[in-house]
Amino acid sequence: MNSFIGTVTPVQVDQLILAAFDSRVSNLPKSINLAEEALQKAISIHYVSAEAAIRNQLSLFYFIQCDFEKSLAYAHEALAFYEQENDRKGIALAKYNIGSTHYRTENFSKGLSFMLQSLKIFEELSDLHNMARVLKSVGTIYEYFQDYSNAEQMYWRCVETSRKINDFNSESNAYNPLSGLYLKQGKIEDAHTLVETSISLKEKTGDTRGLAFSIYARSKVFLAQEKYKEAEVDLLRSITLHQQSGDQLGLCMAYNKLGQLYVKVNDYLLAHDYLHKALEKSKQFKIF
Repeated sequence: MNSFIGTVTPVQVDQLILAAFDSRVSNLPKSINLAEEALQKAISIHYVSAEAAIRNQLSLFYFIQCDFEKSLAYAHEALAFYEQENDRKGIALAKYNIGSTHYRTENFSKGLSFMLQSLKIFEELSDLHNMARVLKSVGTIYEYFQDYSNAEQMYWRCVETSRKINDFNSESNAYNPLSGLYLKQGKIEDAHTLVETSISLKEKTGDTRGLAFSIYARSKVFLAQEKYKEAEVDLLRSITLHQQSGDQLGLCMAYNKLGQLYVKVNDYLLAHDYLHKALEKSKQFKIF
């Protein structure tokens, strides 16, 4: 008789962690369920380092789901462990999650502070993958402060860093906000080129959530060109993809943008419908 039947092992926990992470781009609720299961199993066998990693993972998942209270709580729990162990990479990952949550809850200065602390550690560790991820987020915060020069610099640093390691997801993630910056400058063709590149990369990687954001970004280019039918098609597709992946923020953004589109074409019934959906989603998940 196998004495290990029914017994939790570290390998099983590690497998759940990997499965949860892999599912995040296509099925967020599944990722959360797998991570919660992994956490309970890790606690049951006192697998403390995995507990910290899972809490950091859950912080990311709940952030995407717009449950910022849980996201922040899990990130601080992970940070406490990593600081006790002087785990530099863990500290940087937890601070990135904390910074992201502060940014999304409109505490922008604090968000930027944690992001820059995270970036400094990843630079010291020469961790290019995570550097790329943080650079894009730092660019987003600079853009909020209307510091477009630094925002553009950070986005292009993200692109350059991503290319060094063939990280197509991170590279494509930077093209969306860059296209937005170019739209603000009236460089519509440049914006269109960048977003088409982003979509192409997302389709190659199978990142459903990222593809939804890239298609949403293209809809904004179509709106600037007054190509309303093309924009409508993209926004409806973006909504479908966000519903599949479970990303509430993206869904709220797409509802809102589609409502604005219907206002432009004088379809006020549909405009009311989608703007109401955006408002309800915003209230439900405290999206500002």
